[in-house]
Amino acid sequence: MAEQDGPLTGRQLGNYRLLQLLGKGGFAEVYLGEHIHLGTMVAIKVLNLRIESSDVDQFRTEARTIAHLVHPHIVRVFDFGLEHAAPYLVMDYAPNGTLRNLYPRGTRLSLSEIVKYSGQVADALQYAHNQHVIHRDIKPENILLGRDNDALLSDFGIALISQTSRLQTAQDIAGTIAYMAPEQIESHPRPASDQYSLGIVVYEWLCGERPFQGSFTEIAVKQTMAPPPPLRERVPEISINVEKVVMTALAKDPQARFATVAAFAQALARAAEDAPTLITAEPLVPPLNRSLPQAPVSSGQSGVNTPPGHTYASAGMDQDGGATMEVAGQTTPPRVVPPQPPLVLPSLEPVVSGPISDASVPEQTRARAWEAPLLTPRPGSPPAPARKGPPVGRVVLLVAVVLLILAGSFGVFYLRGHASQNTGVITPTATTPHHGTTPTVTVVTAQRGDATMFGFGPQHTRFNADEHTLTATNVARLVQNWAFSTGGLINSSPAVVDGNVYIGSDDHNLYAFKAATGKLLWSFPTGDVIGSSPAVADGVVYIGSFDHNLYAIDAASGKPKWKFSTHGNIFSSPVVVKGVVYVGSYDRNVYAINAQTGKQIWSFHTENQVVSSPAVVNGVVYVGSYDNNVYAINAERGKQIWVYPTGGAIDSAPAIVDGMLYIGSQDKKIYALNASSGTMNWYFITNDAILSSPAVVHGVVYVGSMDGMLYSFTGGNVNWKFTPASGCTFKSSPMVANGVVYSGCSDGHVYALDASTGNQLWSYTTRGEVRSSPTVVNGAVYVGSHDSKVYRFGLPS
Repeated sequence: MAEQDGPLTGRQLGNYRLLQLLGKGGFAEVYLGEHIHLGTMVAIKVLNLRIESSDVDQFRTEARTIAHLVHPHIVRVFDFGLEHAAPYLVMDYAPNGTLRNLYPRGTRLSLSEIVKYSGQVADALQYAHNQHVIHRDIKPENILLGRDNDALLSDFGIALISQTSRLQTAQDIAGTIAYMAPEQIESHPRPASDQYSLGIVVYEWLCGERPFQGSFTEIAVKQTMAPPPPLRERVPEISINVEKVVMTALAKDPQARFATVAAFAQALARAAEDAPTLITAEPLVPPLNRSLPQAPVSSGQSGVNTPPGHTYASAGMDQDGGATMEVAGQTTPPRVVPPQPPLVLPSLEPVVSGPISDASVPEQTRARAWEAPLLTPRPGSPPAPARKGPPVGRVVLLVAVVLLILAGSFGVFYLRGHASQNTGVITPTATTPHHGTTPTVTVVTAQRGDATMFGFGPQHTRFNADEHTLTATNVARLVQNWAFSTGGLINSSPAVVDGNVYIGSDDHNLYAFKAATGKLLWSFPTGDVIGSSPAVADGVVYIGSFDHNLYAIDAASGKPKWKFSTHGNIFSSPVVVKGVVYVGSYDRNVYAINAQTGKQIWSFHTENQVVSSPAVVNGVVYVGSYDNNVYAINAERGKQIWVYPTGGAIDSAPAIVDGMLYIGSQDKKIYALNASSGTMNWYFITNDAILSSPAVVHGVVYVGSMDGMLYSFTGGNVNWKFTPASGCTFKSSPMVANGVVYSGCSDGHVYALDASTGNQLWSYTTRGEVRSSPTVVNGAVYVGSHDSKVYRFGLPS
């Protein structure tokens, strides 16, 4: 244990009394604390700085983002606050220490230990990257040993929060420069930067020392310019395959590294098993070859129940001069992806592209280097060459960057937008929106038939009125019919059309299956993660990708028809109405694109990224933005009709029913707005952010919240609330069919509830978080999971 007393020992912060000092560093002190009412022990990190009033919202937003990271290998922040402008973070406490404590500098670990720890850290990082968060400070001091000696990644965002005051010293940064990626040194961090840092950690564990030594400036220059010394020169017994994998992760060019940090860990595990046919010097990619379908899992395979986990933490001293804090989140089984051989990525040439003038994109958007897709070299191609001699301009740039670092002026990088912390109560008081032209909105009935797009139709009602097979009385008999394993997490929601299922995966692929059997029909590779959900119209599948492109794919053959390029990731799910595709982008725009040609019709600019999926009703496009606003846009001309401000960023897609618009916000509220005028009818406050999109049936609204509840409302009044025993959070959007509500949850369950009472009728446990929204069609339930599988459930024959 470190020092027993500190300057704040005996003080009270919020509901916590500080008992003793556990450790301190250049910009933080770590205390053991006790909840004054519950008596529970916590670890509290107090930052040695003051937050200016102009930075308070930024601190709260960043702390909220960190607190929402819940993963078995991520330490968890569950409270935060400001005491006389000094920020502090509250975490669960346990005294097990860090990997640096267990393995002091110079220690070599066994290959099996390295594979274990790096795999667990990579799994945590992949989860964070999928939440659009980068860590930026991977090093042994920030990796905790948990209760079962598992690795737990800590200090998400600590460096970011500390930098809001510009008080971080060169000494603090110097402790991290040895693990920092070249592009991060140049102030352009991206997810691949975390992979590079983990590669440095693995390198150090393999040979007992980091690749680059020297002063701060010397290390910074070497990280950017010099190739790392070969591992086999230091430890000859290291296999060639292991060395190749590590050197790939340490490529200077982020695009020459593995496509994801999870792929790096998988490649290292395969190399450790001495399977040279599965190891190349290039990043490995998930299976993309359409001639190699995977067999569906048999219907007899069941899910694994996940018991609620415990949270725990440790505090220790960062040997580079900074106090460290470690907290564990809820324990769930880690995602296991079976080894896959590296296959060639087919080249894609666009038939039609709709470029946008760079001048129309805000400078701050163009400067986001982390939005560049992580391209994967073709297997068999030589590894990226080391830089022999840097251009003079690059040396000058590097020197300038080093000077900026020494001045403590690193930028703050988050991949998500800002979220407000506004609160309130149910109120009928209308807020007047800003108006343009006012349209006439008439009642439109819900989409019928197949699930052709996210939300079950352009109105996003998430209601299938034609489902008559599954009922509240027989849904408990649902069994798994098949499961298909992809190569990545699944956030995309399935579209089921003409007996086929279409869904995207984080392995970069769009898949098509036979709905009845799960047989793979084809897969189409994009250049990055697919979180968007497909829309299917007139025999064409439309889907967005994090490679910045919207694709049009022939539904029968899987062949590309065109792609349209934006200037940002596309997480928004497209909607197709009357030959026009509408979609949002991280470049802050909403686009209208000709569905046949891929030519841009118009774009509408918001003030932040657009991840919400547009709804289109009677010539009006409705969409939310991370600028906190809900927009109504003329579908023909792309001109604003009205805008309604909420108190937080908007992930939720609007649902339009009977002249009303329903949408959730990160300000914890579900809103009901008049679709014609944009005036508020009512809102209801939950206990946390709403990322889920509402389902609306006969005037009843169903929506999930990050507070762990699925709600049913009528006119702003709660009918019922469903809270799973596991205490999970709802990011999946509910689906309603024939009196039953279906939704996924972060505990890995898919739930079926009685729509009138909220009583649980059925559940199934997958091996990963379920953010994909279930689709219910013709007596079957389809959904994706973070265990990388697509599932179909039906009644037994």
